[in-house]
Amino acid sequence: MKNKVWNPRKVVIVGAGDVGSTFAYTLVQRGIVDEITLLDVNEELVQGQVLDLAHGQFFFPAIKIYAATKADYVNAGVIVITAGTKQRPGETRLDLLQRNAAIMENIVDDIVVQDSQAVIVVVSNPVDVLTYVAQKRAKSVSYTHLTLPTKRIV
Repeated sequence: MKNKVWNPRKVVIVGAGDVGSTFAYTLVQRGIVDEITLLDVNEELVQGQVLDLAHGQFFFPAIKIYAATKADYVNAGVIVITAGTKQRPGETRLDLLQRNAAIMENIVDDIVVQDSQAVIVVVSNPVDVLTYVAQKRAKSVSYTHLTLPTKRIV
């Protein structure tokens, strides 16, 4: 019998705000992954979310939870993109879309640079347009694993 190397079921969640933290909490409760990593431009927010999740570890299966770096994309099985910005007062939806599209392009570029083979799940709004932006950006370097969620997890 050959010795097989265990590859942990790792999820990287990009965006540690309300949606990203709820996504992480749901994964923790379900116990269907081995590792959850959170990545956000606001590193203090990430640390707070990681600590909040860690405080509940007595009540759910053993899962490694930590702040991610872009290098974590390399061996992730799934990358969930919840990152995006909120609409500013007086800002049009089109302006908001342009800012969120730029954020999505930067995230996908980082994933591609790391040569990740993970499935990408886009949860940012507007999800249909941003999924298209991500797919278009990823295809420019032959990367096509994208998913458009059809309902909310929580």
